[in-house]
Amino acid sequence: MTSAPPPAAPPFALVPASYVYLRRGDEVLLQRRANTGYMDGHWIAGAAGHVEPGETALQAAVREVAEEIGVVVDPHDLTLVTVMHRTSGTDDPIEQRIDWFWSATRWAGEPEIQEPHKCADLAWHRLDALPEPVPAYERIVLDGLTTGLPATTAFGFSDPDVATTTRPERAGIVCLCGSAQFVDRMREANRALTLAGEVVLAPAEMGGDVTPEQKSTLSALHLRKIDLADRVLVVNPGGYVGESTRREIAHARATGKPVSFTDPA
Repeated sequence: MTSAPPPAAPPFALVPASYVYLRRGDEVLLQRRANTGYMDGHWIAGAAGHVEPGETALQAAVREVAEEIGVVVDPHDLTLVTVMHRTSGTDDPIEQRIDWFWSATRWAGEPEIQEPHKCADLAWHRLDALPEPVPAYERIVLDGLTTGLPATTAFGFSDPDVATTTRPERAGIVCLCGSAQFVDRMREANRALTLAGEVVLAPAEMGGDVTPEQKSTLSALHLRKIDLADRVLVVNPGGYVGESTRREIAHARATGKPVSFTDPA
């Protein structure tokens, strides 16, 4: 007598969601969840929710900020921070997730709680003085708002090669852009990203005057660096973005490269 075959495993599915961080200087807007049965009491992105059938993750992000905090964000003002595949390490279907994390520095309206039955508080917090508790996976993204993250990350997997989330299968390549007057901040960003395991392409430091022809050559060379990169990080203390940096940002976006900023632009 043969034994019956084991029951078939249920179909595997990922729960999709979009998270939006509004940024104001060195602050980020966070909400404290309540009465949802999931992560209640934790501080999370100012707006977050599931991607609904028939909409993209970007459309979900725009919808969620309107529904949860009452502001309007133009889709072009949303910067993709990372896409995270995460799990709790169990077979619980609710813990198999794919999350899109976005940031924005421009919006219309004043953020206010729109769903008080699900949100106990809404407040601005400095990125270097975040409240507690914050979900561990969001802490990684919040830390990455200033240093940058790979386009794709993972969280909660038992394989030690992917469990720490902050490194892609190969080293990510990030191109730094910004004014030459911020050379010290460029060096700081270069060091932080390199120690995080990324390949950094930075503007050339000439250490002296260059001719107009040489300047044109250096500008064209930096565009080629952008072409080689996976993403672009703009070093813009105080929100400053000069004319040449704007051209580099336009080139990056035209070629589909994600662009993020160290400071609100």
